[in-house]
Amino acid sequence: MPLPFNHAASLPLAAYHLEPPVELFALGEASLNNEVVGVHTDAGDFVAKTYTSSTDLDSIHYEHRLLIWLANTGLSFAVPVPLPARDATLLQQGPHGWMALTHLLPGVCPEFRQPAMQQHPTTLAHAKLLGKAVGELQAVLQPYPRLPRPGRNLFSDLFHFPPVDRNPFTLTPAQAGFPDALAETLAWWRAEATQLQAFVDGSYALLPQQVCHNDVSPANVLVDAGRLSAVLDFEFATVAPRALDVAMGLRMTTQVWHNPEPWDLARHFCRGYRQFIRMTEAEVLALPHLMRLRTAIPFLWWLGRTRTSGDITRLPKALDNLQNLVHWLDRHEQQLVDVVMQEVA
Repeated sequence: MPLPFNHAASLPLAAYHLEPPVELFALGEASLNNEVVGVHTDAGDFVAKTYTSSTDLDSIHYEHRLLIWLANTGLSFAVPVPLPARDATLLQQGPHGWMALTHLLPGVCPEFRQPAMQQHPTTLAHAKLLGKAVGELQAVLQPYPRLPRPGRNLFSDLFHFPPVDRNPFTLTPAQAGFPDALAETLAWWRAEATQLQAFVDGSYALLPQQVCHNDVSPANVLVDAGRLSAVLDFEFATVAPRALDVAMGLRMTTQVWHNPEPWDLARHFCRGYRQFIRMTEAEVLALPHLMRLRTAIPFLWWLGRTRTSGDITRLPKALDNLQNLVHWLDRHEQQLVDVVMQEVA
């Protein structure tokens, strides 16, 4: 498999104590937000991660302090702790940004995208493990200082993340780089954004908050021999409503946009979560809006980032995902609330 980016060979790996021979290899699917590559050595395998989505050193240090703290809490799974270089620092300047080195953790990402497998016992067991990952992390993180992450917009502020000429509430096809044929879709988006901002300004702020992972998805957990072996990618970790993590987990395990029967997956996710956390009634009732907000975040994120990258290809897909979810919730919102309330409230 070819390396995921051309300059991988120029990464500052000589700064670390690595047993030769040192060889680079690709790590499955490429990361959407950062550059990662495998590093094979005579003493084991590692991951070199370049933070291309953030140049804020305080933000990266926040993440590293959190990972080191978590590694000493007795979690039942591993997290990617940054390793010190020869000079004892945890970051090295690479060709495209700051790079950290971690051990390559064992396991594979669970798969929820195959419709034929969504009722399979293994898939249901993996849904429970994903719920366990969210619940155990939140339980362990409850005493962690509730300090916002430097340089990272809290999720409630992401409507202000795009530049002023791409205001989410007045966005036009020309501003988004969309064809005029999508004018009606953007009119729908403006109405949705207004509703979500009203939610953020209201009951969102009253939900229980703490430091959360904020991106626990199948791509960010590893399963090995039927057990949860690792949780990865803490780049969005910050203070947020804990139910937002549940909303993300439910969305990514149930895959409701192409799964007509998501309820067993939802129940198994909730059963994993409830081993550690019980939700309040207000949290459960907020889940439909939280799922909508969490699904809107990629659109807002890419709307802001494409100002510098010029890549608008992800925007229509992100908006389509949100529309599909909202249409599903229009039909099934009460059933979702009832299922979750029965399992975790």
